[in-house]
Parts: sequence; structure tokens; C-alpha cells
Amino acid sequence: MELLRKERPKVLDSVTERVRTGCGNLYVSIGFELGGNPIEVHATLGKSGGCSESYLDALNKAISLGLQYGISGREFVEELIGNECLS
Repeated sequence: MELLRKERPKVLDSVTERVRTGCGNLYVSIGFELGGNPIEVHATLGKSGGCSESYLDALNKAISLGLQYGISGREFVEELIGNECLS
């Protein structure tokens, strides 16, 4: 079975939320296609920079790509829930 990737619209509606974490403020923006389905995610961690920002960028890209191939946001949540930094 071949999966088809949705084309990203040029303009998206989006929602951004700030989440306070032990590593600073996490800003999560979700972009929605016309029907209201999420199609991309962008998250930044305050002013952290460095490795954590690099890992977060890779996660943004992986989740966005999955959404464009029809994987539900719920599946990502269920798979990633419980992951946390214990340092």
C-alpha cells in the first residue's frame, strides 16, 4: 500500500500555546489545513538553543511529515506520552 503525502497549503490557520516546562517555556504551534485537520507542528523551547533545540526541530519535522501522510495527532501523543527529561 502506497501512502500519499498531502500537499501543504500556502496559507494555514494555526494555534500557538505556551507550556511551562522544567527547561523553560515551550511554545507549540499547530498549523491546520482548510478542513481543520492538523498538517504541521512547530515547537520552540524558549531561548535554550543548542542540542535541545536541534532535537526539537527534528521532532517537529517528523511529526509534520507524519501528519502530511495521514497519521493522526492522537497516534503521536499515544506513542510519545511519558517521554521526559530527568536531568
